[in-house]
Amino acid sequence: MRKPINRKRSGKIFGGGLRNNTLYRFSLGVLAAAIVLQFVMPFVYPIVGHDAPVHLNWLEQFPRLFREGNLYPRWMPDSFWGFGSPAFYFYPPLTYWCAGIISFVFPDSPVAMYQTLGLLATIASVFTCYLYLRSLVDSKRSAFIGALVYGVFPYRLLDLYLRNAISEHIAFIFLPLILLSVEMALHSPIDKRKRVLISVIFSAIGWAGILLTNIPTAVIAIYITPWYAFIRAQEKKNYLSLSFPIIGSLIGVMIAAVYLLPVTEYSSAVKLLHLWDLQDPEGNSGFALVDIFHGRYKYFYVGLLTTLAAGLWLLYQYYKEKKTAFRKNITSPFLLILLLTIILQIPYFMQPLWNILPFFKLIQFSYRWNILIVVASAVYVALYFEKGEINSVKWFIGLSSLLTIVIALGYFGTMDGLHWSFRTAQGHIDAPEYLPASANDNLEIAKNNVKLHQMDDLITLPNDSFHVHIYSVTPESIRFAVDGHQENVRVVLHRMFFPSWRLHSSKGNEILLAADSLGRVNAILPPVNAEYILSLEESQAEKTGEIISLAGLSLLAAALVLTISWRNPKAS
Repeated sequence: MRKPINRKRSGKIFGGGLRNNTLYRFSLGVLAAAIVLQFVMPFVYPIVGHDAPVHLNWLEQFPRLFREGNLYPRWMPDSFWGFGSPAFYFYPPLTYWCAGIISFVFPDSPVAMYQTLGLLATIASVFTCYLYLRSLVDSKRSAFIGALVYGVFPYRLLDLYLRNAISEHIAFIFLPLILLSVEMALHSPIDKRKRVLISVIFSAIGWAGILLTNIPTAVIAIYITPWYAFIRAQEKKNYLSLSFPIIGSLIGVMIAAVYLLPVTEYSSAVKLLHLWDLQDPEGNSGFALVDIFHGRYKYFYVGLLTTLAAGLWLLYQYYKEKKTAFRKNITSPFLLILLLTIILQIPYFMQPLWNILPFFKLIQFSYRWNILIVVASAVYVALYFEKGEINSVKWFIGLSSLLTIVIALGYFGTMDGLHWSFRTAQGHIDAPEYLPASANDNLEIAKNNVKLHQMDDLITLPNDSFHVHIYSVTPESIRFAVDGHQENVRVVLHRMFFPSWRLHSSKGNEILLAADSLGRVNAILPPVNAEYILSLEESQAEKTGEIISLAGLSLLAAALVLTISWRNPKAS
């Protein structure tokens, strides 16, 4: 049974009898400033963080192709000095589908797309967290305050502006929906049949969204959600109800199949090993506790360690609360979650697990576990605010909001000084893991070699005695012919080799392709007069993924229609 709210202490916002309290004014003021900051940053903040060159490159290419009618452009044609990159055979596309829609408003500004996406994702994540917190507390006000903390917690700013990890920022929208699906299955007071459908719907949207947005966050959810669900199910000993969010998760996987199936087919075709090339001149080991002593990104790692300190404090608060009867069942999963989050950020503790646990490598950086500290913070604020113990909530909100402001304002003076505009990286450089495996094994050598050949002709022939006629060129095809050869002739095309490239002649024959020393497409043409077309072709995995995704979307749509049309028995 829920403990009644202490109305005298909770007041309208932070406490009726304490409205003139200095702590009240401080916490409310900095929270308001942190919220306002989210609407100011898109107009003034530079996009120059760790991942900025890659994401702004993709925000330039993907939306342009999307507007041209290619609804899922897997190949980025301008990347690596025009040799191309298979980035979206491997990187989740949902963030860039959203950018494609926004690009109709900002067609020529990747920075504006980034800032708009970031702001909208913050607002959407506050809304989904509010829905989740409403399943835990009775008070709408308590849930709203917790959701605001979820939106402006310092780690969110580190993600969005210091790392420029826009996809991870958007993944925050979907994690609360996954947890909400568990709560709906176990504790919802509405009609049971409708509850089942709602649990399935939230689970499907949550898992589809997180899989299509950010794989490291999805892996974290895969490991944490079963423990969360199991501990929560103990309250009513109703483990069977967990089958509903499981069904929803399967539908979510189906929806994401358009992305997931090609990943499994083509994973060997790119240099994914570079995902774990963590050591660089800046001492980036992936562990904040180590990297704070190296390189020029100390400011970023100080923010991460402060987040970790907040996690330790929350762990202590949840431990104290567990010894009381209040909310014992919700404190139990978060005790486990916070404990794991902290342990896995101890330097090199996580590394032995990389080769043992499935998908664990894909988390890549140990500090990504701080995502769960953000969730635990929102839950803590909502629970304690409703309980009436608001002094500790005031301190937590005030200090975390103040840290958000300090990080936002302080970053202007870090790294190479003030950055008010993005300096475009030459060559549309992609993330190094998406350099095809056919290129040189040494990343820097491969990039330098490709750069040296950036001015090569679109099609290179062995000598001047042959003549090439290029009839059409698109991002996904080249149609050409070669005249004057009486024997086999080797041609090199200005495209990075990848298995989905196919070369066909007008005679109906397919010509075998290979890679040269740079990783470019090359072929041996037979001594016949014919036109040829080099084009990207869908693999069977892509076609199958599209069919499965459509089936998953159909199931989700059917569940939504049934939920909307289902009459409440009490109303009738």
